[in-house]
Amino acid sequence: MQTPLLEINGLNLNFHTSRGKFRALRDVTLHVPQGARVGVVGESGCGKSTLIYSLIQLLAVNAEFAGGTAFFKGRDLLSLSQEKMRQLRGTEISMIFQDPMTALNPVHSIERQMIDIQYRETISTAEKKQKAIAILDKVGIVDAAKRLKNYPHHFSGGMRQRIAIAMALLSKPALLMADEPTTALDATLEAQIIQRLKELQQEINCSILFVSHHLGLVAEFCDHVVVMYAGEVVEEGTINDIFHGAAHPYTQALLECDPAGIKEKTRFLPTIAGDFPDLVNPPLGCIFQQRCRQTMEECFTTAPGYTLIKESHMARCHHCRRPAQ
Repeated sequence: MQTPLLEINGLNLNFHTSRGKFRALRDVTLHVPQGARVGVVGESGCGKSTLIYSLIQLLAVNAEFAGGTAFFKGRDLLSLSQEKMRQLRGTEISMIFQDPMTALNPVHSIERQMIDIQYRETISTAEKKQKAIAILDKVGIVDAAKRLKNYPHHFSGGMRQRIAIAMALLSKPALLMADEPTTALDATLEAQIIQRLKELQQEINCSILFVSHHLGLVAEFCDHVVVMYAGEVVEEGTINDIFHGAAHPYTQALLECDPAGIKEKTRFLPTIAGDFPDLVNPPLGCIFQQRCRQTMEECFTTAPGYTLIKESHMARCHHCRRPAQ
């Protein structure tokens, strides 16, 4: 991989609860190179969204960083004050939220919202309006100058998502983080928006950290994949590494559950048996041990470290250290 724009090393995040510390992220390490599209995949509840919200410090009051660093352009995001973080949000780092209807303010026009987010710019209101119209045109909003006066409820779900993308890219950020931005859209709209996002990313040369549970979409859109399970990164590699040579049993099971891979008619979708571990009291050894089909004795006693499978491919599994039989 190229020199990282974002370099996360050993990130740990806890939430204080009535039962004790909920260890939401543990020893998370990943890198996002300049101009790359890195996908983060895993089941719901694995920590994907928590990871990206932690990077911009949009967390509940009971959250606590418990170690690690996240360097962005040489600055550790985890150690920045709220004032300095506010200066980064919406300028050098932008976010596309999962639900555009809740991300957009329903009582303000699109024009008001797009002008308001340019409050740092030392240009006139008319110039800000022209910038908003230009970016709306680029994301495919027809007759953008007229529709700028409309409110969020005047737009379909797909159009609202386009507006959310336009607002995120308005400042031409170095890093764009997208939290399942196509979840509520049908397949046709999803393909259109992903293609438009690709074009805009190439135009402004930003990096994208793309969170999704949609494996096919990640395979189509991303260059590199990070697989998370129960707050840990268990495998990472290129698209080809993960989709054609998955090494971790969890990644293999996740790919088997992808509906796109089902060859025969069935009434039942495949699932991964078992339950998530309790992250207030995580088990000794491998975090996936309770659901893994390939466990051995050391899986229950020793947490596996990263094993380098090849230059671009790593996995956190004891089996990866053993030669093939």
